[in-house]
Amino acid sequence: MKIPEDEGIITNELIHKSGGLLMNDINKDQLNGIYADLCCLIGLEKTLVLYSSFKGEQITFPMRLISKEYSTQKILERYDGTNLKALAKEYGYSERWVREIISKGDRKGAG
Repeated sequence: MKIPEDEGIITNELIHKSGGLLMNDINKDQLNGIYADLCCLIGLEKTLVLYSSFKGEQITFPMRLISKEYSTQKILERYDGTNLKALAKEYGYSERWVREIISKGDRKGAG
């Protein structure tokens, strides 16, 4: 989901979606659980943007920030025949997984 360009601005629509409360009426101690945590991390305005966009939904964040496809591409680009262990550590994968990716990449390149 793309965050609106005016992400730093609290609009009347956002105030309405958050129960009609104005920013001056809200502090982090009044927020419910995860919203208080988010407020500490990213601030009240962005917490309200997240609330209005995702309220009621279950969100699970993957353990890895970077996609497997991107990591695979970079590992294949950077592998020099001697740095398997270093790449595994850098990208947070097992040496076995990196070896498998390199092997699959070699087969594609040979075909």
